[in-house]
Amino acid sequence: MFIRSIVIITFFLYFPFIPSIFAAPPKLGYSAHKALYEAQTALDKGHFNKAYEILNTFITKNPDKSHYLIEFTLANTLVKTGKEKEAVKHYDKSIILYPDYGDTWNNLGKVLYDLKEYDRAGDCLLKGYELNDEKNPSLLYSSAVCHIIAGKNKKALPILERLISRHNDIIESRWLEALLQVSLKLNMTQRAVETAEKLIVTDTDSRKWWRVLTDIYLDKKEYKKGASALKLLSYSKELGKEEKIILGDLLNSLGIPKDAAQYYEEAFDSSPTLNQSRKMAQTYLAAHNTKSAINTLLRAVSKKEDSHTHFLLGQIYYRSENFVKALESFKKAVQLDTKRGEGYIMSGYCLYMLDRKKESMKFFRKALSFDMQKRDALDMLDHIEKDYAIN
Repeated sequence: MFIRSIVIITFFLYFPFIPSIFAAPPKLGYSAHKALYEAQTALDKGHFNKAYEILNTFITKNPDKSHYLIEFTLANTLVKTGKEKEAVKHYDKSIILYPDYGDTWNNLGKVLYDLKEYDRAGDCLLKGYELNDEKNPSLLYSSAVCHIIAGKNKKALPILERLISRHNDIIESRWLEALLQVSLKLNMTQRAVETAEKLIVTDTDSRKWWRVLTDIYLDKKEYKKGASALKLLSYSKELGKEEKIILGDLLNSLGIPKDAAQYYEEAFDSSPTLNQSRKMAQTYLAAHNTKSAINTLLRAVSKKEDSHTHFLLGQIYYRSENFVKALESFKKAVQLDTKRGEGYIMSGYCLYMLDRKKESMKFFRKALSFDMQKRDALDMLDHIEKDYAIN
């Protein structure tokens, strides 16, 4: 809502080290006062076009008697009739005639915002705050938001800091949220962490800010702090599925696979995807729980056959020296994907370990077709042929 008051106030502005007083506002002459009164009366009745005619006629006939309140009121009238661009010109004239009237800066800032001239709008709203005795914090916040929208985060930062320090008795979550956003944009990680921590305490939706705090730590690769943040959240609220997966990943990266597996189990429940099953199995292996790893993969392939999952199952059996089961899994892997070269060579290794060397040669020869396995396959074939020659 635009400010329409024509009350003239003397303001005092203090610059660092050099105190000064605003110049007194120019006096309103009789003819200007009369025009302003008539225009204001028309505005109160909703007669915007009439108000415009009164003020425009006065300015046209009395170019040397124009007054900042005449220009200010004319600009407000133009806004009411949807002529924002023209209104800006008159707000600018009002400022030239008397730059210390805060309401002009405020209304100009609002119009510029509507015209998407965000950077200048932010400057105007800041000036309006400085000239306003009441020091309305919403003006500072709006100024900062304009600069953020304009991509001027460096200009927004000191305004938000000023807002929070000067009005620390009524800090709103949206102020902190804006500061957090700017801090992240400017790579001010420590400031972002401190702000997120304040939001956790002050905002009713603390879960969101715990997640933001976790993401900040992840970006910094501070996995221990990230895990701690999610752990603390879990003490007060049930973690969501995604949060449990993130915590599981963090615990895995910290070398705590046993705890990671627990969170994966809770997140994936009874119907994990193939990728999730493989992730769980690898976590179980890292925790030296081979049995759970095998059972997880067996459940997965019982629901949907998959070459990669069968290959992983074969690897686990092979490491456990269960070469019969490993062979079955590797064979299944290449049946489902004939381009899986490692499946052929691992099948050959299983047969070799089962002392079925002649059969193993068939798989080693197939592995020759794959660049990654060719050298190992040649070595095994050479070894087996020499072994047969000796025997």
